[in-house]
Parts: sequence; structure tokens; C-alpha cells
Amino acid sequence: MGTPHRGGNYGSLGKSAERVVRYLGFDTNDSIIRDLRSKSTSFEIIHEEFLRILKKLAPLLPIYSFQEEDGLAAVQGLTGKVVDDDSSKLGYCYETVATLPGNHKEMCRFDVYSWCNNPGYDRLFQAISTYINNIKVSSKLGNGLSEAGPVVQLPFGRDPHFIGRENELKQMRSFLADEFSECAVVGLGGVGKTQVTVEFAYRLLEEGTLDNRSRHSIFWLHASSASRLEQGLKYIAKTLGFSTADLLPAIKDWFCGEQSGRWLLIIDNADDEDVFFDDLFQSRIESTKWRLCDFLPKKHGCGIIYTSRNRTCALRLTSRGSPARLIMVNPMEKGEAIRLIESGLSATLDVKYLESIREYTERLVETLDRLPLALVQATAMMRENDQEIRDPKAYLKLYNEMKSEQRRFLEEPFVD
Repeated sequence: MGTPHRGGNYGSLGKSAERVVRYLGFDTNDSIIRDLRSKSTSFEIIHEEFLRILKKLAPLLPIYSFQEEDGLAAVQGLTGKVVDDDSSKLGYCYETVATLPGNHKEMCRFDVYSWCNNPGYDRLFQAISTYINNIKVSSKLGNGLSEAGPVVQLPFGRDPHFIGRENELKQMRSFLADEFSECAVVGLGGVGKTQVTVEFAYRLLEEGTLDNRSRHSIFWLHASSASRLEQGLKYIAKTLGFSTADLLPAIKDWFCGEQSGRWLLIIDNADDEDVFFDDLFQSRIESTKWRLCDFLPKKHGCGIIYTSRNRTCALRLTSRGSPARLIMVNPMEKGEAIRLIESGLSATLDVKYLESIREYTERLVETLDRLPLALVQATAMMRENDQEIRDPKAYLKLYNEMKSEQRRFLEEPFVD
């Protein structure tokens, strides 16, 4: 939580303070302060050694890294994060990165009287709960999944600011029935395909707590490349406790067997047809190569959801013995987009003030084409820089000024 793997931004400030103390006649030791400087050699050595040990002794151990959400804007003369986003993440293939509200000093301090309505506490609790649950499941799988309970492998926490998309969520729930089903969530980059799928997964988990017949194990694979997909398959194999000698047939056998119970497999970023339909996976036992599509499991009461920007790839993946089913995700509705921004700014701006500048919020959501990724990034920028661009009005002003500069630059005559 806020660990400075590559040093912090205020090491030089600490050095200045150390010089003042030493000038006043006190003994000092500046070795720690020197190491805390950004990109210090000592921290780089510690970081590389830790990664080496991790890969050697626990190569599939999931890591959760939490970053400070706010800088030191409230401290006069200081701005920005104490530990920047690059330094506070380990840079590991099985790492989940999230933020906790507050600056570096506040991010781990939870009010004991308001923990039940504290987003930082909720995010941390969810991460630890998922981590512990996976450890318990891994230790019990030898006795059968029914005793251990469902396996849950979700790389993302639930978004507390998730808004709308009810139609898409209903379509996703209707596809998961008694027979095996596949569907693909398709849309442009940044339109919110992954966020909708994450929300669906958490809603499915909630159903399982109310109705035992709806309990599903949930697995998540990243398919942006063959190597990334293979890493995910190894992680599943490690969790389920079987050999990784020949991943594809072993995992398919487990998913198709009775011991797996009901399951939902989510394959994110299924954009590249070659990853699924070319001979990219080498058998470690036989001198042959396999296509991933030939080892995708099928079982009654279970399902696979793909997210993809490639409609052709999505159609090929979801046409195995049944009509292809695509769920199209479009830019957000205008009202939902406005609610998304205002919800994200409610912690730093008064509700009445947000209502008074709603016309600028409306213009902003249209400027950003109502794309959730762009809206979330703009909201985060406004929230973290609450002095200069604290609201949609100021953000639009800066945005238009930058567009004017770009236009002026393109209109400049150049001598060849």
C-alpha cells in the first residue's frame, strides 16, 4: 500500500530537512533519506531481488498493489503524490493495481465509526477476501469443489461508481442457462466492455449467496497475446492444484468433469484471431502444436463470455454448434455519462455546485463521445487537480485551449 518500489517524489525535501537539523547541531543519518529519492540505486536493487525471489519461489502468487488516489493538494506548497503510480506498483504479471482514497498519509487510515460506508475499506476488504478465499479453495480442492466452494479469480475489484448498462447486464444473465452457452461483449476500445463484464461477474456471485443452485466458479483470462493467455492458464492450473505439463488438455478435462461444478469463464481482450485459431501452443509431452479453440471447454449449466473489439473474431468464437450471440456495447447514454462524472466528483465538489454547472458537464460528455474510459480519466484528473481544473467547466476550458494550440501548430507553414 503506497510502497515506494522505485523511491518517492519528496526524498529531496527530506534531505533539505536533514541538512537543517544537522546545521542545528544534531547527529543525523541520511542513508534512508538518500534511498527514498526517486529511482534510487538501492531501491532498484531491492526491487529486482524481490522480483527474482518471487518468480523463483512463488511464480503464480497474486499481488495486490494499492496506490494513493490523491496528492498533497491540501498541504500548502506541496502538490502531487508522495509515491507516484509508477513507483507504487511492483510490475508483476499477476499484479492487480487499485487506488485507495486519500493521500499517502490518509490512504491506510480508516475511521472505525464509518468503515461500513468507506470506499477505501471496501476495496481493501474485497481484495483480502478474494485472496483468502483463493487460498482456502486451493487447499481444499483435493476433497472436491463441492466441499471447497466456488473458485473466484477476478483481477478487478467491483467499481463503486458503476452506473447504468442494465440492458446489457440482463442480456448477459439471460444467456447463462441450463445448457452450455457462449456470448461475446463487443464494442469499441474504451466503451466499457470489461467494466460491464466485471459488474456481471460480481452480480452472479451475489446470486450464488442467495441461491445455492446459482453458485458459479468464475475464472478470468487475458487474451491480448498468446503469452499472456498462457500465463493465465498456468495460474488456473496452480489454483486447481494439477500439473502444468500439458495445460490445454488438463484444464479442459477439469472444466468438463463433474468436479468443476458450475462455472463461468471470462476471456478478456479476445481481439486477435491468431491467438485462438493458429497453432501457437506447444505440447510439452508430444511434438505437436495445438489451437486454443480446440480446447475451449463445454459443459451444461456453464458458459464463456468473451470481450472483443473484433466482431469477426467474436462471431467465430461464439459459433461453436449454436447461433452466434453478440452483446453490443455502445457509448453511454447522456444521462448515465453525466451521473458517472458527478458521482466521481461528489467527494470534492458540493452537489448544488455540480447542479449549477451541469451545462458544462453535458458539453464535456459529448466532447468525449460518452466513452466511459475517457469520462473516468477526465473525472480522475479533475478530482486529483482540484485547484486548477477542479470541475467540468475548467476542464473544458483547458481542453479547448489545447485543441486550439494543436490547430495553430498544424496551420504553421513549414519550409521543406
